[in-house]
Amino acid sequence: MDLLKADPRLTRRTPLVKFTGSKIRVYNAPAAVTKTPMILPGDPTFRPMASSPVAVSEIVWDRVLYTVMISDEVSPTRSYTLAGVLSKMDDDRHAMKKNSRRLKFLLVSKNILRNRLALPYLYRDPTFWNNARLQRFEECLCAHASLGVHVHEIRRYGDPPFCGSETRRPDFVRIFSCTSRLVRLISDSGDLTVMRDAFEGLANTAGVTLTEISGFRVKPNDFRMSSDPTPFMHFTVLRSLKWNSLITFSKGTPGQSSAALSALESLDEASTIFEHCPALLHFELRLVGAYGDDGNYPPGLACPPKHHSLVKVVVQKSPAAGRNARDDHAEWTKFWANSAWGDFPALRRTEVVPLEWPPNECVDILLSPLVPALMNGRRSC
Repeated sequence: MDLLKADPRLTRRTPLVKFTGSKIRVYNAPAAVTKTPMILPGDPTFRPMASSPVAVSEIVWDRVLYTVMISDEVSPTRSYTLAGVLSKMDDDRHAMKKNSRRLKFLLVSKNILRNRLALPYLYRDPTFWNNARLQRFEECLCAHASLGVHVHEIRRYGDPPFCGSETRRPDFVRIFSCTSRLVRLISDSGDLTVMRDAFEGLANTAGVTLTEISGFRVKPNDFRMSSDPTPFMHFTVLRSLKWNSLITFSKGTPGQSSAALSALESLDEASTIFEHCPALLHFELRLVGAYGDDGNYPPGLACPPKHHSLVKVVVQKSPAAGRNARDDHAEWTKFWANSAWGDFPALRRTEVVPLEWPPNECVDILLSPLVPALMNGRRSC
């Protein structure tokens, strides 16, 4: 205790805690909050805006409900640092309790008008922690289809289900048929499978409103099904797409390819997608050495004719477990040699984690034969 008192770092400023031999005294404690008694109305039968027109009453109550249910909520953030992971855990708990907090404002009200006005805020971004809750949501939409127009975001949190752990998967065909104003479709639980017919239904009902699709794997109903790009024609405002599906893109009829996904800005999966996305600005590619049946990397990046919008490419290399290092290096070298970087004249920034090219003469650097060797040497450091 004497050493603590003698430490000049503790005596320079007024301490908040004073150590004594018997008890601890806390100084500068916050003052007690004075509670203001609630004043009851003189007339118990008084009802606010009882004589106001219905239109005026709806506007006022809509603003009140928005203030107490939505306006104080903070948008979640994402980061891969330790602080970001802890922040994500807080965000997850926040999302889990969000609708419970919103609902409590309705449980104290017997006013049907007020409850109806609150539906857009209660159903706008439901969060689901397992398939069972998604199934209940599906059943609710089937019984009350009008609720689906209030849903702007569907998010799936939690770990992906193990095979056989859940008896039935949610029917996304029925869910997407009711959510015509969906803006974001996100799964943070790994790859959540959506059948091809459900994906086509999503394109037909919410293609003009969806701006982001992430974490959903589209699976064909029939493995003989052709890779028809027609559903992508309906996603006219889609800006971010994480495509984790086995269904690849193929050339459609003339005129289709250039029009599909015209608003896309961000894509993080390798495919022949460039011709379908003329407005693509940022492309992120993760090479894990497990491409196709032979386990090789994709042959390279190219876009004949030229792609004039792409300005940034990020390539991250993660060799597959148990793979021969020499074969892995050979595939890596072949990927760079086969990539037609001249097909992207607008390219200004390239990152090969953890390296980054300078913006000037970016394409010329990529065409250099020294690049694959440099990448191999950097990876082995």
